[in-house]
Amino acid sequence: MSRRQQLFLFVLGLTASALCITGTALVIDTLRRLTAASPMVLAQTRPEELEGASPLAWSSPTPTPTYTPSPTPTYTLVPTWTPEPTATYTPAPTPTDTPPPPTPTPRPKPIKQPTPTPPPTDTPAPQYKFTGNVVAFDTGTSQMTRITGMVWKIIDINTNQFDGEPEYQMKLVDPNGQVHLSDVSGRGGADSTCPKCGDNRRMNCKIEFAPYVPGEYHVTLIQAWDGGQASNEVTFTMAASPPQYVHIDFFPNQR
Repeated sequence: MSRRQQLFLFVLGLTASALCITGTALVIDTLRRLTAASPMVLAQTRPEELEGASPLAWSSPTPTPTYTPSPTPTYTLVPTWTPEPTATYTPAPTPTDTPPPPTPTPRPKPIKQPTPTPPPTDTPAPQYKFTGNVVAFDTGTSQMTRITGMVWKIIDINTNQFDGEPEYQMKLVDPNGQVHLSDVSGRGGADSTCPKCGDNRRMNCKIEFAPYVPGEYHVTLIQAWDGGQASNEVTFTMAASPPQYVHIDFFPNQR
């Protein structure tokens, strides 16, 4: 049975109950009126009896009863009880202290990048008075190790006039670590021609020792009066075969 049908039957029952109660009330009211009217009729005096009565006797008139209908009871449906809503307690907000203003966060200081160190540059070689230039020749003999040198002096470069610079020596270190000094250079120059010495070169100092020693050599020009270095170091290798002869020209640097 649906809810709508249940509601209809409920209202129909209430209506029937109301009709029964109303009918019962009407019956009771009718009986009450009939009972109340009977003594009033019996107490009334007929007119004939009043005429034969003694004139001295006085009787008060009997009031005519007035019928007041009873109010019809009205059936009032009992309202359906609706529970009162339960009050929900809402706690009052707890007052909180006003927080202090935020402390400003210090901005980090920029990290200073280190200044890049420039790559090391090669230390320039000291500027010496002379620069050595090596020339090697095959000699075909193993009798002697021979190194000649020419220390040049510029007289007039425009007219191509040169001469030998005196008071200098070649300092040579052989492959065995031994040190050899040439004779002191003189003014002018001499011819380097000799049997099986190789090409002819103009020289003003030389180193000769026996036997022929192949390997790596180191030569510098020094000042004869104090041993001070006067040229860059010259490195060369004398071959094992065929034997070689080496000549070094020491040209003055243009300042």
